[in-house]
Amino acid sequence: YLLEEADLLQHWERVAEALRPGGIYVVQFNYAGEPPEIASFGPWENRTGDLVTALTWSVVREDLPARRSHQHCRIVARRGAEERVLEEDHLLRLWTHEDLDRLVAASPFELLAVYRDRFEPLPLDAPRTGADGNLYHVLRPRLSGRP
Repeated sequence: YLLEEADLLQHWERVAEALRPGGIYVVQFNYAGEPPEIASFGPWENRTGDLVTALTWSVVREDLPARRSHQHCRIVARRGAEERVLEEDHLLRLWTHEDLDRLVAASPFELLAVYRDRFEPLPLDAPRTGADGNLYHVLRPRLSGRP
């Protein structure tokens, strides 16, 4: 939910300071170019006792020049005959491979690995786009400190 590059860099500075020696930071980024067939997912159902929830998430539109992704979340919660629906719009930063590589280079971190949803590694030299779905980035503070 950090929309500006300066905010992300400041956040990474604080995280790097807070990590224990040898610690890592895992974070998911929203890449541009998510195709329609994966831009909506769910419902994900969960059950606890007599409470059942179902979450659906969708990308409404991408605005690449503004680096913004407009997304929508819908949660339906049912308990017996009672049902509640919660809906919320989300404005997320839309990243490109080049954006993130540039920011990692300017940060106190190095990129160790990138994984797809099912823990499938993505080679570090592979282009990263929205077509890859959710990508999880493993970052570690640079051993030599700041770049």
